[in-house]
Amino acid sequence: MKAKSLVLLLLAIATLAAADVVQVEGYGLTISQAEDDARRRALEIVEGSYIKAVTKVEDMQTVIDLVISRVSGFVRIKEILEKGCEGEGQARTCRVLAKIEVLRKDIEEHLKDLMIEIGEPSVGLLITESYRSAYGSCSYPGKLHFFTASLKELLVDEGLKVPQTEALASYNEKLKSEGASRKDLIDVSLALADIVSYVFAVKVQYTGRYVPDYDVCSVRMVVEANLVRADTGDIVKSYSMNEVAAGATPEAAIKKILLKSMKPFAQDLAEQIYIDRAIRALSDRSLRVRLNLKDPEMVSGVIETLQERLVNAKAISVLNRLGDVVILSVITRDSPDDLWKEIKDACSDRYEIELGRISGKMVEVNVLSQIAQSIKETYLKFKLAKFTLSKKVKECLKSINGVEILGRTSLKPYTIKVKLSIDVEDLIGALEECKAASIELLDMAEDGSWFLFQVK
Repeated sequence: MKAKSLVLLLLAIATLAAADVVQVEGYGLTISQAEDDARRRALEIVEGSYIKAVTKVEDMQTVIDLVISRVSGFVRIKEILEKGCEGEGQARTCRVLAKIEVLRKDIEEHLKDLMIEIGEPSVGLLITESYRSAYGSCSYPGKLHFFTASLKELLVDEGLKVPQTEALASYNEKLKSEGASRKDLIDVSLALADIVSYVFAVKVQYTGRYVPDYDVCSVRMVVEANLVRADTGDIVKSYSMNEVAAGATPEAAIKKILLKSMKPFAQDLAEQIYIDRAIRALSDRSLRVRLNLKDPEMVSGVIETLQERLVNAKAISVLNRLGDVVILSVITRDSPDDLWKEIKDACSDRYEIELGRISGKMVEVNVLSQIAQSIKETYLKFKLAKFTLSKKVKECLKSINGVEILGRTSLKPYTIKVKLSIDVEDLIGALEECKAASIELLDMAEDGSWFLFQVK
């Protein structure tokens, strides 16, 4: 009996050790908001250091709301000590004083698993550096590598992996020789998704000029850059820099600029990568679908088809359109492979499509053509609440593209023979959305030879 009591006591001690209870205040426009604020503050007090360590994000405010949404069940209000509200409207302030229990062990295990799943971030550097001399004797004939070497060293110091592979080198040379559009940048990023988690594409232009009054070279460094998620092609952040320095040689001037500017630049870049990584780990997961359209006119129809028929998709939205390329965000439970299968099934009777590739979290789909809809004759039967509604029914039918009225065949029920060159689903949807009358489908033949509607 004593042994059993000792075991129970040890379990109780272990449970208490894994949880902290803190007393905090919370504020908001309502008591509910004030309680949420108290829970958020308690989490930051107890686990702020751990969250910073595991996410590597210094600014807690950027991730604390995401963390609390993920671990809300582990941050509990044990007791409300005080609560009340003052003021009205936007000036209203509610306050609570509460004891909050924070289950540290559960939170730390959950966050650790999420960050392991998303993986350590790595960034591929695609940097082009060029130099031109405006006038005078400030030319630089050597190989330009200053920005690249400096940035790589600083990013490694920030804890990031910066691999250099043949694939990165070949893509870098391609961008140097051909230049890069937004579309090219997305293509390159997706192609590198198996190597790195981010791509940082940078164009650096140095312009040197001789200043005879001081016998020095003045060099201006202009930087344009984009940080891109490799697995989706999303641009996370764009950067620009414009700095000037003077030195005895162009190299000396460039080194002065880098000494002054590169460390804060690299720190901001690293922080942005860690923030984005944390957001991806803590937010709802989404996939990207890239539609390569042979005919851009098909875009609205394809998107409508996907929105209507992708059963497992919570939401579908257009992120970007670049000519004949459209990037969609799809929040779904599917894996990329399963999403492709669902897209293929959804479009099977409307569009001829083929898989381009699956890269990271991007499914690339080539939309080749629209499948001509078979034209068939059918009978539309309408149960009219009153016969005068027959005119409204005809108005509705005439307003629908792809419906040709062939004639009336019966009065009871009111029946019209039509020729259809649209999907049955589109016909039913258009009739039910018609503003001229309230129309609802009651029944239909399995072979689509007739449909029965109620009209009010």
